[in-house]
Amino acid sequence: MIALVLACAYPEEEFVADYDAAVCDWKTDCEDYQNEDECVGEASFSGTDCVYDSEGAKECVAGIDQMPCPSGEPDWPVHCTAVWDCEG
Repeated sequence: MIALVLACAYPEEEFVADYDAAVCDWKTDCEDYQNEDECVGEASFSGTDCVYDSEGAKECVAGIDQMPCPSGEPDWPVHCTAVWDCEG
């Protein structure tokens, strides 16, 4: 059972790297960035001392991967605002 739980875990550090890559991919496709190097540092999602939600983090990255290019402001996945719970 423990091995199954560990296999499903999504470490914070992996989420942050995946988030940055997903946002940069999206910006490259939708906002005319020439390459991902231009995006590095702009997308950065930093952790906090709050409670990390690995399921929400997975949904956040999956949502970014499925985002269409908008005609106005992008509609970021709601899960991205709930990766860390700072009120609990």
